[in-house]
Amino acid sequence: MKLNGSSSCKTWRAVFSITILFLFIYLLSFHDWPIIHKGRLLRCSWQPCSAANWYTTPKLARVYDALGMYYEELSRAGLPTPVLIAGQARHLYVHGTLNPDDSDTDLGIASRDQLALVEGYSSIFDAAGLIGSDKPMFISFNPDGEEMEQAKFQKYGMCECSLPNGKRFACMEDIVGYLSSTYGSSWWVDLPDLKSSIMFAMDDNPVWVSRALNSLYFYDTNSDGTISPEEIANQTCTVPEYVTVRTAHELTGLLIRLSAISDNFA
Repeated sequence: MKLNGSSSCKTWRAVFSITILFLFIYLLSFHDWPIIHKGRLLRCSWQPCSAANWYTTPKLARVYDALGMYYEELSRAGLPTPVLIAGQARHLYVHGTLNPDDSDTDLGIASRDQLALVEGYSSIFDAAGLIGSDKPMFISFNPDGEEMEQAKFQKYGMCECSLPNGKRFACMEDIVGYLSSTYGSSWWVDLPDLKSSIMFAMDDNPVWVSRALNSLYFYDTNSDGTISPEEIANQTCTVPEYVTVRTAHELTGLLIRLSAISDNFA
């Protein structure tokens, strides 16, 4: 039987094309596209809970300008962009501003390799007086726990958010999911001195335990050692009733635990 050379060639070409396509899809599933996004990110689908409180002080303006310039320079160079994380991400989403009373501004880095790519642009922060732990709201890069950070970037995605002065920076796209994983159900409650490490019992530093307790005591208005849904109801962000109930239970447990730790310090 004589084989048709033309048909055979077309068949092998089709098989080869399909193989390449599946290989591309397979590799794509392991590729962290949001982290290495070239150029600008897509705009965030969310807005802060409060736009009425978008104010700027000279100190905040300096931080906003430096962050915006940093983002623009990295985007123009096609480099991966660090993302706003931790307490300042929470404050931006809840209140519409960064927190001028916070000691630092945390920027998430997916890996030390990424940090090496972008550290050359850190002179922007140095010129703005934002490098060094003695500086107000100093810039803090967080490349530690690389696997955990990469998982967060992949799970919650990245987007381009707006700073109060109109500058742009990178934020988490699923901001509520990210804040819930970082601060628990109480992410939406105004607890300025409650660190994530205290919330999840990874730290018992007396100073931070004391500050967290003061924040919790503010909501225990009748001093009965518990926090009710009614006591935390009036917040900037609105959440479903079941989240309010869950949060009250969570904060009551935290109040009891930190009170016991505080007693041991005495």
